[in-house]
Amino acid sequence: MRLSLRLAALHSGEFRLRTLVLPFYLPAFLWATGSGVILPALPLHIRSLEAVFSETGVILAAFAVGVVLGNLPGGAVIARFGKLRAMPASVLFEVVLAGSIVFIQHP
Repeated sequence: MRLSLRLAALHSGEFRLRTLVLPFYLPAFLWATGSGVILPALPLHIRSLEAVFSETGVILAAFAVGVVLGNLPGGAVIARFGKLRAMPASVLFEVVLAGSIVFIQHP
């Protein structure tokens, strides 16, 4: 359904919550699930690389700062290219980043 039709339905009083599942709730659920899986495991992985507790804290804080700072250019990319092109590109980018974990060397 095109955005203009959705906005027209919104103004005509025919808005249904179901129309927000795919564009908003599903990506938010998937991101929250991924974060919920990685956040408890990340400190254990960092510690397995023989990092001290202060380094672990800095890395976890960098993860949170990266999420906040990543939202700003992400919004600009969506505004410029549209969500239909930005969403698959962001998934591909995350797959590349996740795959790059294999190249982390033990110090």
